[in-house]
Amino acid sequence: MVEVKDISKSYGDNHAVRNLTFKVNKGEIVGLLGPNGAGKSTTLNMLTGYRQPSSGDIFIGGESRKTAGRMLNSRIGWLPEKPPLYSDMRVASYLGFICELKKVNRHKRTNHLNKIMEMVKIQDVSGRMIRNLSKGYQQRIGIAQALIADPEIIILDEPAVGLDPVQIAEMRILMKKLQQNHTLILSSHILAEIKLICNRVLVLDKGVLIADDTPQNLENSLQSEHKILLRIGGSLQKSKEVVLSVKGVESVESESDLGNEISEITVKMKSNNKIKDDLFFSLAESRLPIYEMRRIDSSLEDVFIKMINSGD
Repeated sequence: MVEVKDISKSYGDNHAVRNLTFKVNKGEIVGLLGPNGAGKSTTLNMLTGYRQPSSGDIFIGGESRKTAGRMLNSRIGWLPEKPPLYSDMRVASYLGFICELKKVNRHKRTNHLNKIMEMVKIQDVSGRMIRNLSKGYQQRIGIAQALIADPEIIILDEPAVGLDPVQIAEMRILMKKLQQNHTLILSSHILAEIKLICNRVLVLDKGVLIADDTPQNLENSLQSEHKILLRIGGSLQKSKEVVLSVKGVESVESESDLGNEISEITVKMKSNNKIKDDLFFSLAESRLPIYEMRRIDSSLEDVFIKMINSGD
């Protein structure tokens, strides 16, 4: 559905995106991750046709942006980080105006708008001024305008920014519903949501693509590090000494005194299935009760931070 071939974008001496190549298949939800300044918004702007690449090309449904240009824009619905809303208009009037811009059939317009407002759950505010609505409602209206031309591809820049946990959960449900008939590309800093929503993740750093994989595979890439969290009854110093004496323990990655003679220690270990038994018996012999012992699985956030900080 989307194919990006070796695109770059420069602003003078600033190289915002460098030789970026990837594909997005029909019906996928693909997340674009990266720290501030990584080139995410520039990439989305080029996908939508708002910016032109300095080099390379973008294909939408097999058609080149170089040759088809603006003709491809009707196939894309676009929600920038700041929704393109007219705050002095009422919701229904604004969406009607967008219908005019996108040349929606007049005879089908009322039913079409009602269907979209029902999908994004804004029927109850259709007569209200946009400026008086919450951030969550304004985000929904922004998605509604992106859907009006019934595009094949929906591109969302930080769709959950400023939303509360309930609104974020509702946004997640909406995106899964949209996936049934659309291909979605979104950027977000909320990595837990990316994991729940996206089929694939693209990670950018300094304008370069450094990862393209499923969230699950990226998390599994760090599981070889083998970490255990321990909560131990006893002084931190004694607990740490006993833990470090156990064969197979590489290091103590973090430690804290929780008070009331309870210590919390994160242990990095070698690949040794017996180490839990060895830790248990060593602490028991030292009369240090174990209140909790569990393996720590790497999260998408751990992978992201490691990638960005590694410089590799």
